[in-house]
Amino acid sequence: MHQTEGKPPQRVPVTPPSDTHTHGTGFPMTKLPRLADALRDVLGRTANRLARRTGFVRRQRKLTGAAFVQALVFGWLDDPEAPLSHLADTAAAVGCPVAVQSLDARFSETAAGLLRAVLERAIGVLVCGPAVTEGLLARFDGVDLIDATVIALPDIAAAQWPGVGGSAPADGRAALKVEVRLGLADGAIAASLMPGRHHDQRGPLAHVAVPPGALQVADLGYFSLERFAEIGAAGAFWLSRLRVDTVLADAGGARLDVLAAAAQADRLGGLDVRLGVRALPCRLVACRVPQAVAAERRRRLKRSAQKHGRTPSRSRLALCAWTVLVTNAPAERLSAAGARALYRARWQVELLFKLWKSRGGLCRSRSANPWRVVCEVYAKLLAGLVAHWVTAAGLWAVASRSAVKAWSVVSSHARHLAVCLGSRRRLCEALGVVVGVLRAGCRVNARAGHRCTYQQLTAPAACALT
Repeated sequence: MHQTEGKPPQRVPVTPPSDTHTHGTGFPMTKLPRLADALRDVLGRTANRLARRTGFVRRQRKLTGAAFVQALVFGWLDDPEAPLSHLADTAAAVGCPVAVQSLDARFSETAAGLLRAVLERAIGVLVCGPAVTEGLLARFDGVDLIDATVIALPDIAAAQWPGVGGSAPADGRAALKVEVRLGLADGAIAASLMPGRHHDQRGPLAHVAVPPGALQVADLGYFSLERFAEIGAAGAFWLSRLRVDTVLADAGGARLDVLAAAAQADRLGGLDVRLGVRALPCRLVACRVPQAVAAERRRRLKRSAQKHGRTPSRSRLALCAWTVLVTNAPAERLSAAGARALYRARWQVELLFKLWKSRGGLCRSRSANPWRVVCEVYAKLLAGLVAHWVTAAGLWAVASRSAVKAWSVVSSHARHLAVCLGSRRRLCEALGVVVGVLRAGCRVNARAGHRCTYQQLTAPAACALT
């Protein structure tokens, strides 16, 4: 079951502490009660209801569905390598003492079904912070980054999540693809689950309407001239890298060489072009990359071509020296430097995946039990959502935030949040403490040689209009 299509996720706006202001249509609130309500509903009432629906609980038990979900989510958020004894301790902390052997026996296909159902309910909730409106982000009514990542699963899950059957771990018989849409301005995150063998463009989020005035930034996996035309017709904007096999023409319909067009666009600050046989009007923006980057791109291109028994052409190798972007945003709204800065900001959603996998242990397990491994994937995805919700609510308005430091703060408070989950008042107080710690020190270290994302998005060159 994917995220419900055609029905927009419930949005849970969260205001910051009193030293900043709310933005947009967020509701006034104190001590983060809406975030507390979302956590209590998804990991409490909803988990118990789904435990009966999925058959995880058939009669009254000491270990409830909510306690099981909370023990795994907060136990592995606290320590992604946590043994069963640590998870049992977390279950006891939330009011359901359970023996380690009993907990181990609960990892089954039914438990995986419960965790999957709770995860799918959680990804239908959008928790957002106050929007950042500095620099380039102020030019649009939202900037959404969309991307997907693949997680290898044990073969036992192949019926639910078929992979592509390749030799790489993420290409095996079973794989889960997680599609994410991240709001760069307010931190709102929407997600969907689909089989690893599915192309990115088959994901539900790839077809969600982009609001008028908003900008969608996506990689080549989402390159679709038909989709770009839909976004433009709705009064919204898109930004993407150019797929090299796309037909390129000038405003008069004459075919253009991509390398020549890139050089001209770099010299002029942008070039009006037409894409594909449907002659989709847009702007082409290009810039040369450092030699080291170009060399690494050529190495990857040659490896990929060799794997498929091909030899890359000279033009393809030459294009490795360029980053070529296309967008329907006019120059009066988005300059060439601004387009490059916003496309580089895609790193934020890739950083999210990196955090889930490295800090959250999403692709690691101590167990050889395949159903426990599947349960870990669902529980750690839930833990990643919880960590992001807290970070978005407490830190997103701070442009110089450090997602890595924020993860460390949230994970260090995971057990305390779990203990407080039973009381709305105590959970609000605990969240307030975490938010205070986040805002006190989770800043990106100043780097003279490499500007972080917020510096790039507020740089005078990127914000200047042509």
